[in-house]
Amino acid sequence: MLQANTWHASQKIKQLPQGRVQISLHLNSLEEITNWLMSWGEHITVIKPEELRLKLLKIAQKMVERYAQK
Repeated sequence: MLQANTWHASQKIKQLPQGRVQISLHLNSLEEITNWLMSWGEHITVIKPEELRLKLLKIAQKMVERYAQK
């Protein structure tokens, strides 16, 4: 269960089955949220906007390329 922290003034948190949580935010840019989402690692799934999902995918692919070469 997600703690009752406030990360953004516009946030809406909905508890879902199996301990999952849905968070909705209204932001001015994706830069506001990208690093925060990355800090959750494999524990998040971005549903929308598609632009944010693709941005995180691109970052993850670059990380795989970087670390798979070592």
